[in-house]
Amino acid sequence: MKRPGTIERLTVDHELIAAFLDHFIAYCRRIDRGEQPSPAPELVLEFIESFIERFHHAREEQILFEHLLRSSKFDRVMARRLVHDHHDARHHVDGMRQVLDMRTPDRRTAWVWNGLGYAQLTREHIAREARETYPAAASLIHPQDEALLAERFDRISPNEAEFWAAARELIVQMDQTLERAAGA
Repeated sequence: MKRPGTIERLTVDHELIAAFLDHFIAYCRRIDRGEQPSPAPELVLEFIESFIERFHHAREEQILFEHLLRSSKFDRVMARRLVHDHHDARHHVDGMRQVLDMRTPDRRTAWVWNGLGYAQLTREHIAREARETYPAAASLIHPQDEALLAERFDRISPNEAEFWAAARELIVQMDQTLERAAGA
């Protein structure tokens, strides 16, 4: 069985992140209505920080973009914009982390504002990468470079299947919480 290529692997990440964001937006709205968040906000932030940041964004910034920037054909403005999106997303995550104790309406509002901002930015970012970056990257990655990129990906995420399984599990947990809330 042929191993998925660089862009295919990142696309799987995006599919999981998009599914997470659908649930995350509903999660934020429940917090905004004053409902007790479940799963715990710390668990949600851990997913964002470990799966999206240390796993997905690291593979893009440290491997894919770095590799593509060696090509004179890759749009450097596009690369800078994408990295800037990642930095903006980190600011929203930092904002959520600062108000983990949501005992006051102001802290809940800050969580929701940062959470919804993060979701919107991330959705737009994923769409831009799917529309512009990944097609351009696919045309610039030579077949002989795929093995090198795969090896570098594996160093950042040696347990890719476990990361994907954990992401799916959190999404299922959030989905079950939403179903219980809808039935209540």
